[in-house]
Amino acid sequence: MGNKVFVIHSGADLRDAAALVELLEEALGGVSLAASGVPGYTPAAGAGDPVLAADAVIGLVSEAAMAEGDVAFRLGAAFVLQKKVFMVLGASLDPARLSWPVQCNVAHRIGNGAGLVDVVERVAASLGVPCTLGADALSALQTLAPGYAPAAAPAPAPPAAQWPAAVAPRPSQVPMPLASPLAPAAAPAPVMAAAPVATAVAAPAPAPAASPSQAPRSMSRASVPPNPFAAVPYNAKAAQAKPAAAPVPAPVPAPVPAPFAARAPAPAQRAAPAPAPAAAAVPVPVPAPAAVPAPAAAAVPAPAAAPVPAPAAVPEPAPTASSVVLLRASRAFGDARFNEDERDPFSDELLTNVAALVQALGGDWSALSAQRNLDAWQSAIDGMLAGPSRHWFDVGYQVGVASNLAGYGLPVGESEDLEAGWNDATRAIRDSLGQLGLGERLDATLANLFNAMREPDPEASAAAREQLQSVLESSAS
Repeated sequence: MGNKVFVIHSGADLRDAAALVELLEEALGGVSLAASGVPGYTPAAGAGDPVLAADAVIGLVSEAAMAEGDVAFRLGAAFVLQKKVFMVLGASLDPARLSWPVQCNVAHRIGNGAGLVDVVERVAASLGVPCTLGADALSALQTLAPGYAPAAAPAPAPPAAQWPAAVAPRPSQVPMPLASPLAPAAAPAPVMAAAPVATAVAAPAPAPAASPSQAPRSMSRASVPPNPFAAVPYNAKAAQAKPAAAPVPAPVPAPVPAPFAARAPAPAQRAAPAPAPAAAAVPVPVPAPAAVPAPAAAAVPAPAAAPVPAPAAVPEPAPTASSVVLLRASRAFGDARFNEDERDPFSDELLTNVAALVQALGGDWSALSAQRNLDAWQSAIDGMLAGPSRHWFDVGYQVGVASNLAGYGLPVGESEDLEAGWNDATRAIRDSLGQLGLGERLDATLANLFNAMREPDPEASAAAREQLQSVLESSAS
């Protein structure tokens, strides 16, 4: 059955793990659940590693789980296998104890109902299955987060108010119908002419002078004289009659004297001469201007088109490999270099990861694999790396060396060469990560993991080595 979910937990967290499995069982549809120790959900004997078979892995990480180490080891394997990994933290777990990729999920812890719901919804989305928080799912959620209540759905909008038949709405409350763009426009309502308003205003009687000893009195609205123009519309003001202007008398034309030779002696009282008639205007013909032919425009030869140079060929970008592919191939290469004198260095892990790297970089893997020479392989790969790719390859190579040194149970105290090799490898890892801009962010995490890798307990040391690889791949992706 597809959509398999595996819950990793410590035996001390059985109660929380059982409630988490019940929540997943009730909320998710079409999934197959398994857990480390929950009765009825433990993998059957001989069924293989449940981490390999799972499509999604949920880790319940608590103080007890951190102390046991098995939970961290299985989660590290899930990260390496690129499973869909989700974290649920214990209620009292200090996030500072966690590695960098796990610290991002501090809100998703026991006691935080909203964070647990978010984890369930993320699992459902990653698997493409429905998620329903029914009554049974919420009951299981109460065990993990007592007092959690889902957000209430928004209340529906109240229905539109109905006007009683006996109460008439005000005009401003009556909804206006929207005009249809296809309906004919309604005829405009007739405009009522404003009633004439008398302009004469009676002057108010003068108010008696107030005594200096009397306090000023405030005027009420009724005592304010009315404004004669307050109720007069603008057009009515313009239409008010104005007094007619006095007529201006027409100018009397001055008398025109007769010619000097025909002037008669002036009588005692001469009659006013008649005004001379105005001369009739005689139109004077104006000849039309002669048309001036426009000079012919000189023909301007078209400029010769400049030759357009062909665009320069753009070289195709060199193929690149992802940082995760570089880390895995270079770690396998460092492991092979460390053990080439004791065993066959060309393991399946080395062949698989180096083949993926060479093909991603555009190299000829078939020709390179036929040589079976680590020096030739390293020289060919070194020629294909540049910039950040070279730094990631150096990080993975030194991780392979440091992992082998940690497997000897450092500190050994008897061999200074092993101790010097450990210091050189861890210093090279820090320097390369600093070149990639990750030094400050990962410095504290690296210090904790390097110390854990040197634990005398083989299982704890192996879990720390896998977690180091997981942290680096998460930072590279």
